[in-house]
Amino acid sequence: MNEIRPCPVCKVGSVNTCDLHVGAVCNSCNRLVEVDFIFSVITPGIMLFSVIVCFSNELKAIGFLFVLLMVVYTSNIRVFNSWFLPLKSYGS
Repeated sequence: MNEIRPCPVCKVGSVNTCDLHVGAVCNSCNRLVEVDFIFSVITPGIMLFSVIVCFSNELKAIGFLFVLLMVVYTSNIRVFNSWFLPLKSYGS
């Protein structure tokens, strides 16, 4: 599924979401655009932390909900990262 997102640098160009996991080039400014690394690391980290906290505090139902959320997220990680996480240009 091809979806176009705006470039984070020039705000006018278009970046194809299918190429974001390897780096996409903006059609307008020709910069390499990727998913922001910080958010791509923090998102599963927060989910894992939530699972640990829920199971250690006897909140098993919420813990299982976070486990389910983690399974869905990791099974479609390319889709979720390229559609929902912020973009960043690492090049100059």
